[in-house]
Amino acid sequence: MINTGWTYDVDVLAQNSIIDYDAAAYLLNTPARFAGPNPAAIPPLMPQKSDQFVRSNPQQKIPTWKKVLTAGLVAALAIFGVKKVFKI
Repeated sequence: MINTGWTYDVDVLAQNSIIDYDAAAYLLNTPARFAGPNPAAIPPLMPQKSDQFVRSNPQQKIPTWKKVLTAGLVAALAIFGVKKVFKI
């Protein structure tokens, strides 16, 4: 049988929201001594109106300057990485 002197320690973990269940009751296979918030009291999530990752206007294109800037940064980082790895 597990020594119950450790129950205070796991209760402190639950009190500080490190764990969110009654660990002592779980490990000793007994009914929970306390419970979390009432699930009925938690309001439901609001439904999403639209997907935030889909463009609102599919005809909208990414500007050329953004593509060139991104390609330049990727190339510069690749060259820098190759120089660091091979110590050129």
